[in-house]
Amino acid sequence: MRRQVVDNQPTISKITMKLDGVVVELSKGGVVVNGQTVTLPFSLSGVSIVKTTSNVKVVAKLGLVAVWNKDDSLMIEMNEKYRNQTCGLCGDFNEVQTYNEFIINGGELSSSDYGNLWKLDGPLEVCEEPTLTSVESCGDEEFCQQLFSSAAFSSCTNYLDMDAFIKTCLADLCHCDNSTNSFCLCNTISEYSRQCVHAGGKPQQWRTEQFCYKICPYNMEHQECGSPCVDTCSNPEASQLCEDHCTDGTCAGGQWACTDKDCPGTCSVEGGSHINTYDGKAYTFHGDCSYILTKKCNGSEFTVLGDIVKCGLTDTETCMRAVTLALSSRSTLK
Repeated sequence: MRRQVVDNQPTISKITMKLDGVVVELSKGGVVVNGQTVTLPFSLSGVSIVKTTSNVKVVAKLGLVAVWNKDDSLMIEMNEKYRNQTCGLCGDFNEVQTYNEFIINGGELSSSDYGNLWKLDGPLEVCEEPTLTSVESCGDEEFCQQLFSSAAFSSCTNYLDMDAFIKTCLADLCHCDNSTNSFCLCNTISEYSRQCVHAGGKPQQWRTEQFCYKICPYNMEHQECGSPCVDTCSNPEASQLCEDHCTDGTCAGGQWACTDKDCPGTCSVEGGSHINTYDGKAYTFHGDCSYILTKKCNGSEFTVLGDIVKCGLTDTETCMRAVTLALSSRSTLK
């Protein structure tokens, strides 16, 4: 992750991912895979990349999901099989918040010291050490606590560590010269709201005309998507949930009506034997023949055939030798 500060606001300008031989680079200028600019949606070797209104989402079959809001928020979801095997800013995934990453030789590291352990200088630059400000001397802790314990976030308290966000709020106020101007706090509160939704909570509208206000093109509300008919860009967490469920709709009479959108299914054959169905069922099959990969059961619009053959010394070494697509127009592609 390449972090930069632009106009006194932190932003994530670039994300580089190496996923089982596939190199994915995300930036505000576009998406690059293995050195080539690609258009979304995109899929290659078990890695799929999709773009929604507010996010870019990368899904790797090895067990990782990354969601970037194209600005200042990146979420990584890791499969359970990697528990106790990770390192980096995201920690060691052992369900203990302090051990072992924040403890070295019996002493506890500060957040700054721990973060600098994972700093990578670029080939043509040396990252500067940030100027640290004492958090204890900044802001009003009671003010920050009231922000995250307000009625709008009542459903979040059982899901998130409020104390960690209160500390971040105090740090934000340091950069605001001890002022409660909303622009210094909006990103932190937005992240709290996003994480609450992801954890299972349902935050209500927390923006007002005086605090973190945004002007948006239309309103929304839905039981599953979020709070009372609020602006979609004011509540990106809510609109994202609708997008994830392949729904769309309008807000009329104070109610958000979701309707189904086109939500394509994907089937894949990896390595000549590992098959993933449209419904997400993964299984392994070693064949030595031609097989119907997919077709319209009651009709002849299309048929896709695959030749799975032995390509090694054992029965479990198989390859996809050829693929044939037959269309109702009598055209056949191999």
